[in-house]
Amino acid sequence: MQHCRRLVLRVVTLALAALVATALPATAATVTVEDGPAGRTIVTVRGDIMDGDRERLAAAVAGRSSVLVVFASHGGWTREGIAMGELIRLRQFDTAVATGAECASACALAWLGGVTRYLEVGSLVGFHAAYTVDDDGINREAGPANAMIGAYLTNLGFGPDAVMWVSNASPNTIAYLDETAAAEVGISFVRVPLTIATAGSKSLGGKREPEKILAQKDLAVLDKDPAAELQSLAEAFLDSHFAAAQAADGNPDYVANHYAANVRYAGQDFPRDSIVEFRAAAAAGWPVGTTWLTAAPTVTCPYAGRCTIEGNAAFLATNEARDARAEGTFDYSFVVAIRGGDPLILSEEIVERDRTVSAVTPYLLKTVQDVEEALSAAGCEAGVADGLWDPASADALQRFAAATGVNVPGEIGPETLGTIQGTVFARSIAGTGPACAPSEPLADAAPDGLSAAR
Repeated sequence: MQHCRRLVLRVVTLALAALVATALPATAATVTVEDGPAGRTIVTVRGDIMDGDRERLAAAVAGRSSVLVVFASHGGWTREGIAMGELIRLRQFDTAVATGAECASACALAWLGGVTRYLEVGSLVGFHAAYTVDDDGINREAGPANAMIGAYLTNLGFGPDAVMWVSNASPNTIAYLDETAAAEVGISFVRVPLTIATAGSKSLGGKREPEKILAQKDLAVLDKDPAAELQSLAEAFLDSHFAAAQAADGNPDYVANHYAANVRYAGQDFPRDSIVEFRAAAAAGWPVGTTWLTAAPTVTCPYAGRCTIEGNAAFLATNEARDARAEGTFDYSFVVAIRGGDPLILSEEIVERDRTVSAVTPYLLKTVQDVEEALSAAGCEAGVADGLWDPASADALQRFAAATGVNVPGEIGPETLGTIQGTVFARSIAGTGPACAPSEPLADAAPDGLSAAR
């Protein structure tokens, strides 16, 4: 498993522009209506909750009596979220959050209005205190808005424990609701092991017995083979996560799709947009790099739909402009919400265990790159020819040696390149052509005895 990885963590100033809000709204939510079975109406609310969204919801449900409101929103205006929740309770509607979706802040307040509240495996509902932003860009809890939240929850029938829990998290954090917290504070919900997004209205139709109408194709990952599926999911997640770190711009699309609205990152709480800045800064420090796991990750899931992925990995990175090469190992720990086959990152911690920084000359970088290209041309695919001698490169050299019987030097340099090119030329003259042993699964760590010459 090879990937680019930057390991630079820095703190930035948190600046959110809102008056009394529970998240930063950008555009109004979109409200769509779908006719479900048995006269059930499925109304989907997506996007930031802003002024006028209560009226948009009211217009969508006009004349309808059996309605399920499905939310996917990072939050918005506190007052509007409460107004939507009041409308939902007044009309005796149910609410839900589908697998892969998050309903936080003002959205979570609206979700609480449901007579029956559904959460699919892998969905998230999160709460924090309402806040204002002062002239210095600091988030300050808003007393009047939080009093309004307390009154709203009391009117819905929730007790003091629920009222305190919903507004207890600071403005820069989110408390996600799970079965344990729900039981402790008295916020009931129904956990649904089916993807609403793929099954549509069938999962939560009029009978409210989704387990009786499940199709195998609709089952969430956790309902198949938990141990095997989770291990496979964790490795695929790490593969894509480390690979996505190579983007010089911080890969905002990846961050938007794979991080929660607020993330525990390097021991502190940050809004999702800050993660893009961290990744871009890291990419600038080490423009070229590779990462591989030194062992299979450990996966534990103490709560339904939420897992911790931990382990150790090795890295190798270069900055040719600074004539610098860094290599070492680090421990990683991710807390993710399982959204079908696509985890949502709630927390990310990286702790370096050792690092060695040395000089790397453009000449050496080019030599290693030439060796990688020569191996691939000989039929022994060495991965991306980036000048970094990683497990894919070492594996290709081992297969080349096994296929040709040639004793190649263990230290990568000009002599290695000459041996490969000479062997390939001789084979072409003899008419045997490129021949390489089939690729075997890569070792977890870089093979001993093979290193780039310094």
